[in-house]
Amino acid sequence: MGSVADVRIPESLPQACLLPYRARQSTPRRADHTGAPPDLCPWWRRNHQLYIISAGEGGGELARVDACPGRLPWQGTRVVHHSQRMAGHSPDGTRAASNVVSAYTSLLMKGIVLAGGKGSRLRPFTYSGAKQLVPVANTPVLHFPVHQLVAAGVTEIALVVGDTAGQIRAAMGDGLDFGAKFTYVRQAAPLGIAHAVLACREFVGGDPFVLYLGDNVLNGGITEFVNVFASGGAAGSVILKAVGDPRAFGVAELCGERLVRVVEKPADPPSNLAVIGIYAFAPGVFDVIARQVPSARGELEIADTINGLLERGLVVTASVTPEYWIDTGKMEDILDANRVLLAGLSTSVHPSATVSDSVIEGVVAIGAKATLERCRIIGPVVIGAGVTLGDCEVGPDVAIADGASLQSVGIRDSIVMQDAALTACPGIESSMIGRFTTVSGAPAGSRLTLGDHSRFEVRQ
Repeated sequence: MGSVADVRIPESLPQACLLPYRARQSTPRRADHTGAPPDLCPWWRRNHQLYIISAGEGGGELARVDACPGRLPWQGTRVVHHSQRMAGHSPDGTRAASNVVSAYTSLLMKGIVLAGGKGSRLRPFTYSGAKQLVPVANTPVLHFPVHQLVAAGVTEIALVVGDTAGQIRAAMGDGLDFGAKFTYVRQAAPLGIAHAVLACREFVGGDPFVLYLGDNVLNGGITEFVNVFASGGAAGSVILKAVGDPRAFGVAELCGERLVRVVEKPADPPSNLAVIGIYAFAPGVFDVIARQVPSARGELEIADTINGLLERGLVVTASVTPEYWIDTGKMEDILDANRVLLAGLSTSVHPSATVSDSVIEGVVAIGAKATLERCRIIGPVVIGAGVTLGDCEVGPDVAIADGASLQSVGIRDSIVMQDAALTACPGIESSMIGRFTTVSGAPAGSRLTLGDHSRFEVRQ
């Protein structure tokens, strides 16, 4: 291996990966020549090799290990070199390695986020933009899965794109701003979730991976889901959510707590547990997908993939989440997600914002250089950078994006997107106003769905 300087803490460890690690056993052990239990030792990928860091008081040891292709590192690894004992460092150089080294098991996993599709249920917004870039609480939906993958230690991420590839690339970049590295994979046609996964076969290689649908929002993150899968040896794992009407989803059939089948959009559901858009798979799943045939609607269904694994006698684990989840496929879903995420907002006012002759009630976040004059703001409300509000009553449950302007407007339970301009609208509610859209004179009680660059005017 290279010199110890090549892998020292913290210079070579991504800051985003320094996450808390909770061992299932109270006394950590050093790696030995039989391999390392995943619940005891952190791992790190570097140059297609694996390093184990065994931390102790005031320092730790590094050892390079060789992993069997296609297997998780604790299955058939052997230590091939031990480095010298090294001093531990935190990012500020003050704490011991035992305090800053985190679980790197998940760093062996890659991520796939689906960011294609036409978004027909979200028109008119998707006539001019990617559905995954529609904002919820002033944050594009696509940011949520990426942030949650990075928080779980998964930083090598493929974004699967389609016709809106240019917009996704422009909005997301190379991943550096997220603490990740993005690879863009083009899906030639929207031929199903499993088809999109198959397009990522070269990217994934022999690693396990997390699959996250880019228009899904799950509160609470996926760190526990990732860690449990990475340490469990299953062929796959899914997250389930109890829903009121499961007929619109892939639905889990369970025998006790064991998943036995997934039924896609059944007329007679076997349970009320929907399979939500977050999955984890070992790389052997590609062999199953490669043998699939398209469904009646011409797609390679992820439900068939899961069933294919089960039919081979492989284990696919399932866990039921109590957290809020929604597939933001329709306008009412976007507004619902907006309410939920705003409920977790924290009060903040940027020092450069100007608030004069205004009343603020509840939790409100105000961005840089925003200007509020003679307004009443009823939280939760988020107001973006450069927003101008005059003589307005805003909230609750309103997100106003950067550069928007509202004059003499009352608005609640709504999303106003970037650079929209609203004037003389006394009572807008449950609305979505697109980017660069102009609204004037909308009467009280108006519920508006206006795509980008629209114009709505009522002459008095």
